[in-house]
Amino acid sequence: MSNREAKSQARQWVDSPEILAEDLRKLFGWVESTAFIPAPSESAEPQSGLIIDFSRASEIFDELKPIDRALWEYRRMLPETLITYEMFQPLMESLNQAAESSEGVQFNGLAEIETAISAIEYWSRKQSWKSAEAPLRSEILKATIEEEGEELILRTDKDGSIKLRGRTNIPMFLAFWQAPKHRLSMEIFLDIDPGTKLTYLERHRTRLCAQLQKVLLEVVVEGNGFRMQRCR
Repeated sequence: MSNREAKSQARQWVDSPEILAEDLRKLFGWVESTAFIPAPSESAEPQSGLIIDFSRASEIFDELKPIDRALWEYRRMLPETLITYEMFQPLMESLNQAAESSEGVQFNGLAEIETAISAIEYWSRKQSWKSAEAPLRSEILKATIEEEGEELILRTDKDGSIKLRGRTNIPMFLAFWQAPKHRLSMEIFLDIDPGTKLTYLERHRTRLCAQLQKVLLEVVVEGNGFRMQRCR
């Protein structure tokens, strides 16, 4: 998985927590049914009786690596996240050890992965309930987004409103809206539309600026990225 693909996957998870939970649960089920062989009957502790099948260790490692990489990108996009983004690291280390030694390796961290995924599933359900109960809201901008077909209506607390439309404008505006404190790095800004070039950045920034009733939203350069803010 390339950097672009990892970021694209992470962005999808940021936008849709339920997809993150679904992807992780599906992967975990496959790992649980594929990665291990029964432990010898004389194994002392039943919970420690998980032995990695070294013959499939490399294959499983290759399946986990892109997801692990995307989880790290997810954490970069949402640094305040509480999810266990390194959940697969211990298993990947054991898989690597099994592949290199061509021997079964004991692994007893499956319960921790299960716990981490269950927590994400619970959190994603809560996010879905919140989304169903309330419109998209930004306290920073004192504004709310409403969907109307293929358009977005941005309403401010001062009763101003404007419609956003278009293949470029809507994805870019939503990316800003869902970014922490409405800030995007230049790299992510350009990734929103693969056809975007640096020479078009100023045009897109201008399009994202919208005059609302007594409220002006603007996109400003900040360090190596861009920030959407409410003009004073």
